[in-house]
Amino acid sequence: MYTMLLGQSQFFQGGIIMVNTVRGAISAGDLGNTSVHEHIVGALTATPPEFIAGENDFAAAELIRAKAAGLDTIVEVSPYADINQIKNIAARVPLNIVACTGFYCHWTDEQREYPTGRFLEHILNEAENGIGGSDVKPGVIKIASYRPNLLPCEVRALTAAGLAQSKTGLPLCVHSATGAKYQQYLIEAAGADMEKVYFSHLESPTDRENRTLDMQIEYIIDIMRRGSYVSFNGFLYPLYLDPAELAEMVTRVIERGFANKLLLSLDCFWSYRDGALRFINDEADPGVRRRTYPFLMTDVLPWLKEIGVSGADMDLMLRGNARELFS
Repeated sequence: MYTMLLGQSQFFQGGIIMVNTVRGAISAGDLGNTSVHEHIVGALTATPPEFIAGENDFAAAELIRAKAAGLDTIVEVSPYADINQIKNIAARVPLNIVACTGFYCHWTDEQREYPTGRFLEHILNEAENGIGGSDVKPGVIKIASYRPNLLPCEVRALTAAGLAQSKTGLPLCVHSATGAKYQQYLIEAAGADMEKVYFSHLESPTDRENRTLDMQIEYIIDIMRRGSYVSFNGFLYPLYLDPAELAEMVTRVIERGFANKLLLSLDCFWSYRDGALRFINDEADPGVRRRTYPFLMTDVLPWLKEIGVSGADMDLMLRGNARELFS
């Protein structure tokens, strides 16, 4: 029952490919300006119950601001997030939210022992029946590994994600802390369509495995040359990456003819610590708190223009490539 191409996640309606969002299916052509790697609730740690209402209010307010700034869709890639909390937020905002199924890096003892088939069964079940027993079907698969030398369970999970992509047609978002080429090899060997796979965080210095900037740019282009997309998210975040280095990456990828493989996002992420909503590194740089969903439209696009990216290429990276990925 899981072998139907364009099955439960992507499907035709009146000859048009549709994409599942939290509020229901929309045409891939209606995704609009899309941030492909975001989080709207605590992605890794459960929010204390007394703070959930405040977290929902914060996320909804920022998403409403993002829509007003011109963002149309975000892809929520937190596999362990509370889908009912995401539904609560989606019901309050005019912006499309695409939810995910899959697995992340923080493995339970039980998951470390899963065979490939158990990982695959979970993903396919949620693709067909809904995330976490809800009526929300995923529009994307999320998978991850955390280090160059993959754990055995990570090899099995990546293989399962590639199999699931081939069976469902869902785009596959890959968290690449390191080892993206090996991840890509495993996913492709499992039968995934590389045109439906995108890798996140390859701009990060922690992903370079001692490669120089020039070498990393070539590494990124090699990933793209094999068909996959790459999502950059470290924009205007000096604690994460020197903006001059990211400017070099963006402009040289475009100059080499791969603007059609570059996606944009922020990887907005927060958690509750000591009774307050906190962003990563906000103690060192309070400006990090500005990097919520509107930031992509209000700050990143002007910066891209400033470094010489054309309006046509910005539209491609923000709108056209996402449409192709989900089509």
